Amino acid sequence: MAHDTPRYPKPEFDVVMITHNKIELTIEALKALYLHTDMPFHLIIIDDSTDLTPQYLDSFVKEHDNVTLLRPDKVRDGNHCWQLGIDNAVTDIIVTHTNSSRVEPEWYKIPLQIIQNDGRIGLVGIKLLNMNGLIWHAGIAFFNSLPSHVGIGESAHRHTHVTSVSAVNFSIGFFRKQALANALDFDTYIPWRSFDDTDTCLTLLKNGWGIIYCGLSTAYHVESPTRLQGDQMKFWEEYNENLRRFLAKWLDRGCLN
Repeated sequence: MAHDTPRYPKPEFDVVMITHNKIELTIEALKALYLHTDMPFHLIIIDDSTDLTPQYLDSFVKEHDNVTLLRPDKVRDGNHCWQLGIDNAVTDIIVTHTNSSRVEPEWYKIPLQIIQNDGRIGLVGIKLLNMNGLIWHAGIAFFNSLPSHVGIGESAHRHTHVTSVSAVNFSIGFFRKQALANALDFDTYIPWRSFDDTDTCLTLLKNGWGIIYCGLSTAYHVESPTRLQGDQMKFWEEYNENLRRFLAKWLDRGCLN
């Protein structure tokens, strides 16, 4: 049972990692996580892969005593995965982690301090770099009511500040469990077609939580390597439908500026 007394040292936070095929990304993500994390943590892996990832994870779990491996019959969307993480967490801090992200040294130290030292903070996001070393995400701002990543294509040394923001991408995100539990929308959006993460951020703000971007913590990220593949015309149709639903929900609330 996830809530039994753990065999490993008492964790300071939970990491919830979603995995879906692309075994090479999962291997690199897990390798970096364990290499660059000195503090005890509990890892929850939610996997629905159809490649060799299940066999790899079976071996991985046998070698690491801080892992809970979940294989739901159907992974509906990211928010249902985060809810599974909440249900199986053993601490009050949940770090969301996709298998398309690879953390860098000391990635967790400052974001964890921020969220632990200020009870008003519900989420801390970090700087995400493309594999070419340029910035992919340094917070999210709204332009003409549309959410856009700050800093795209800029040098990695830019945006090394800590500031309050309206939204962040949480391919790597530090959540207060209570805040995340009350911010997930399970019904509005087409799964894996964007805007549900920004919706979560706006709901956090509506619920009175603060969101921080921490540019002193870094991870590399591969954009949309698994679930966004396939029929590109269908993808963009569903993406635009999610945009329509997002604007219908939030445009008149004065949040998108």
